[in-house]
Amino acid sequence: MGELELRTIAMALVTFAPSLAGASILCITDNHESEIAVNKRSSKMPKIRHLINFIGIVAHRHDISIRAQLVPREENCRADLLSKHQVRQFLALVPEASRFATTPLSVPILA
Repeated sequence: MGELELRTIAMALVTFAPSLAGASILCITDNHESEIAVNKRSSKMPKIRHLINFIGIVAHRHDISIRAQLVPREENCRADLLSKHQVRQFLALVPEASRFATTPLSVPILA
């Protein structure tokens, strides 16, 4: 499950990095594994480590500081929709997000 959370972070970062240059970003997650990986910038699992490295490279190129905070699953239902690619349901709950909608950019595919 941590992979889905990190893919969402990677997609958002690639999409918005130019406009977030120099910013500090707090990623709210209900996945403990993702929180640890983002904050430690490492993981023992190869797929997670690959995504964390990718996130780190993009963040470094744009001088973006990223950290994660764990929240209870019940408080994270909107973000869960995005990590499960349920964009229409997300936009129904958060219609103001549609102004940021964009075509997904290249994010590493992990086999």
